[in-house]
Amino acid sequence: MRIAKRAGASLAAFTVALAGLTLVAPTSAQAGVARCKANQLCLFEGENFTGGVFAVAGTCDLDLGDNHFDDGTPVVDRASSLVNNTKKAAFVSEFPYPYRRSGYELAVWAGGVYSGLHDVQVYNYRVGKYQRADLDNNASAFCV
Repeated sequence: MRIAKRAGASLAAFTVALAGLTLVAPTSAQAGVARCKANQLCLFEGENFTGGVFAVAGTCDLDLGDNHFDDGTPVVDRASSLVNNTKKAAFVSEFPYPYRRSGYELAVWAGGVYSGLHDVQVYNYRVGKYQRADLDNNASAFCV
């Protein structure tokens, strides 16, 4: 009888503890970041890693004009967030090659994540200094 009471009390305590747990689903931003696998640089069509994704592994694409997000939308001048899951720095440029160094360039460190590109620190080749700029829907090339 004593064992049954202890078991009942333990079960009651477990039920109360379980009732206090809240299951947390991942946010859409977390789910978006998870779409970018290890060793990939991923550009997302929407802010907060939403919309189509364009992912590449450890390479350069000096003209995004011939690429599409996984939903079929062209990539050039349409990226609004990005994830660098590589082990190297990546550079996202306003203009394609050979004009890459005539506009803005964003350095994205290994593991870097940008949920939006509206106000980011870039190197401005036009004036030869770092400044804040709007790179949203303005990326034309990148290199890892």
